[in-house]
Amino acid sequence: MPDYSGQPAHERNGKAIRVSLQWILGVALLLLCACGGNFHQPWREQKLPSGRTVKVTAFHLAWGIEHDERDPGKDSFDMEFVFQTPDAADEAREKEAKECLSSSARRRNCG
Repeated sequence: MPDYSGQPAHERNGKAIRVSLQWILGVALLLLCACGGNFHQPWREQKLPSGRTVKVTAFHLAWGIEHDERDPGKDSFDMEFVFQTPDAADEAREKEAKECLSSSARRRNCG
């Protein structure tokens, strides 16, 4: 336990109040910065060869790393998009995913 024998009571209380106010202001600042605003996920509308459009929400290069061992042969693209008909059969969703990937690969082709 700290020894407060040499300090007057008003100094001890003043320091405790300052520390409490710093914590309260810090938490309030975090809440204001982290929890406010109208966040929306960025997306891009991609036109497919069939004429339909899909919303692409993410497109990443996924590095082929496993247990800190780099294997360039396992590099791949990771794409997230919104299906036009999410309740469609698996075959229809697979076809739409392949069409979306092939369309994106053509657009990013150098040359």
